[in-house]
Amino acid sequence: MEIAASSGRAKRNILPVAPPSRYNDIILKKVTIHTDGACEGNPGPGGWAAILEYGAVRKEISGGVIATTNNRMELTAALEALNRLKERCAVDLFTDSEYLRNGITKWIFGWKAKGWKKGTIKNIDLWQALDAAASRHKVEWHWVRGHAGHPLNERCDVLAVQETQKFRQSHTNAERKAARAAFLAERVGVPEQPELSSSLLK
Repeated sequence: MEIAASSGRAKRNILPVAPPSRYNDIILKKVTIHTDGACEGNPGPGGWAAILEYGAVRKEISGGVIATTNNRMELTAALEALNRLKERCAVDLFTDSEYLRNGITKWIFGWKAKGWKKGTIKNIDLWQALDAAASRHKVEWHWVRGHAGHPLNERCDVLAVQETQKFRQSHTNAERKAARAAFLAERVGVPEQPELSSSLLK
């Protein structure tokens, strides 16, 4: 099984791997993913990060945006991680975001049943993309308390904060204000939803 490298090229795993899992009569390889998102200003510069583990192979990925929210970065972290997998896998995904875990395991079924009504679902673009990405795998969604000493969650937090700081420092105050205004303008008319997050803005 391959996990795509951030450069766009894939690295083939040649190390011992975890036992496979059986799903729909297909043997799936087991992958563990930890994710986190961060944001300054909410909306403001933000970053996301994920750590993927397959047997003895571990890969860290991260990125950021000049204007976003903490919840969008939480969703992006999970989406980017799942999209790095090159074949169907049995995934245990750990997040400290109740918004992400509740949305993908509870709320999404109602949204889909009502036809994904635009204008009523915040972050609909990411939810639809995440739904499609998750459907390619067997994903178990786990919630962990943020800043509670979970090593990989803490590492993801560090990476996400670094990305946030990078995007803040690489743009002028005027550029950040313009990006924030454009971001808010795109979201006019979308009602607030119970976006739960276990952590404060980071």
